[in-house]
Amino acid sequence: MRLLRLQPQGSIHWINEDLAIGRPEGDDGWQDLRAQGVRAVVDLSAECGGIGERVRQRDMRYLRLAIDRTGLPEPEELHIVTSWVLQRIGDGGAVLIHDTDGRGNDVLLACAVMVKNGWNVEKAKAHLRRLCDTAMVGYQVKLLHQFVAQRALAENRG
Repeated sequence: MRLLRLQPQGSIHWINEDLAIGRPEGDDGWQDLRAQGVRAVVDLSAECGGIGERVRQRDMRYLRLAIDRTGLPEPEELHIVTSWVLQRIGDGGAVLIHDTDGRGNDVLLACAVMVKNGWNVEKAKAHLRRLCDTAMVGYQVKLLHQFVAQRALAENRG
């Protein structure tokens, strides 16, 4: 993952040229994202809202991890979704992490992707805070550290 300081476009924040978080504005926003190189979308929204159909109509891959308004993904879910994101990036396209619920789980998942790709947790959090002007809350940071610990255990066993 190459680090770039890209400016937000509407409600989209580009983490680097391969990864963005946010929500497109209207149906035209999905087409604009496709034109910018987005080839896959992870949807973290509690409600489906037909996003998958709109994404697939634009020939983009779609993964939905529904997180209800009171919850967080499990560390195992983070492992599955981060692997999926990194595979899509490896296939040659950018990925958008989409979350309409405003709880910052898009920032959490972006941070987990960065960490899984070799970033230090604190540097990844700081980078996202600068780009998105938002920080993860305590329970999200705790989950991220659980994710890192489980990943380290799995690597030591393998």
